[in-house]
Amino acid sequence: MSFFAQPNLDDLQFKQLTSSELTLRGQTKIATTSGLTLIGDSGNYVKIIATGGTGGNNKVLTYLDGNIVLRPTTGGGSMVYTGASPTTCTVGGLPAGCAIYNQPISTILEQILVPTINPAVTGPANTAFVLSPPALFYEVGTCVTNICGITCFSRGSIVPQYGGCGSPYRSGLPSSYNYTQFGGTCAVVNTTALCYVHGFPAAKIQVGNNAISASVSYSSGSPVYNSKCVIWLSALASGTTSPSLTCTISGIYPYYWGKIASGGSPAGVNRPTINKYLITGGTKEINYSTGTVCINFNSTADDYIWFATPIESTTKTKWYVDVLNSGDIGGVVSVGGNLFPDYVTVNDVASTTWSGVIGGSPHSYKVYVSNYQTPLNTIIELKNS
Repeated sequence: MSFFAQPNLDDLQFKQLTSSELTLRGQTKIATTSGLTLIGDSGNYVKIIATGGTGGNNKVLTYLDGNIVLRPTTGGGSMVYTGASPTTCTVGGLPAGCAIYNQPISTILEQILVPTINPAVTGPANTAFVLSPPALFYEVGTCVTNICGITCFSRGSIVPQYGGCGSPYRSGLPSSYNYTQFGGTCAVVNTTALCYVHGFPAAKIQVGNNAISASVSYSSGSPVYNSKCVIWLSALASGTTSPSLTCTISGIYPYYWGKIASGGSPAGVNRPTINKYLITGGTKEINYSTGTVCINFNSTADDYIWFATPIESTTKTKWYVDVLNSGDIGGVVSVGGNLFPDYVTVNDVASTTWSGVIGGSPHSYKVYVSNYQTPLNTIIELKNS
């Protein structure tokens, strides 16, 4: 009597209880691609599609669009994305509008989680140039002999220096410090020091602005690398900082002041003669006179007081000691007039200090002489308004 060696798997001959588990051992072959179906949690059939099982790529069984399919894998076992593309919003480092169809999942994740970042780059610069002593002005014609310029250079920066690639500096070291003094080149000093102190030669101060400038020449730098140690910016070529840093010394004409005794004369009598000798015989103040001028004449009741400012200076129109002791400047010469009448211009004022410079001698001054003798042993302010 024969027996059924190959039973047919059908509902009549085999039944599997609902709560039981069937274990298949050995090699199970599915003869046709449509011969085995699965039912998902929702009660819908889930088809197993066995096509695409050949080829050199590794395959994995995955669920896609309602089917269980074989999909090729890429390096590291990641899958290829076949959904909608491009991206519609920015996620991490992956911007909106980026095409991601058919890209490996690992690549997409890397763009989201580990985007390429470029460092912050600061270029080289001459960061400081100061004079010592820090004099802002001298009298016209003064020969200065002790001026030093302190210059500092920054190579710039690359922050952060990803992976230690390249250099943390944008440029190389300095190659020279370049100086100009009062309009002409005075020195080029070859050095790699990041700060340098330069002594300037003796020179006479001209009228107005006297500029001293410094620039720094530097050698080439290294390329700039991004977070993946890939070159983002090429190496900075050698060059010179621009613009040059400039310190300015002003050449100014001083103002003068003084007092002249009247010899016991009545008020307004024996008033001083206004000329260049009156001016050059007074006290010289090397300071600006365009703003308020403050003087303590230390005069007595027998003294006329006077002051003189360069012709370029602003005209003084007010004087002030305190709230109860103040008034106008201007008007005619009269014992009954203002403390100071209108100024008188003197055109031939000269000084040996001013000679030898452009426009240095002679010079014109506005001279104010009091209308009458006045005692004053405190500071008086001579104002523009």
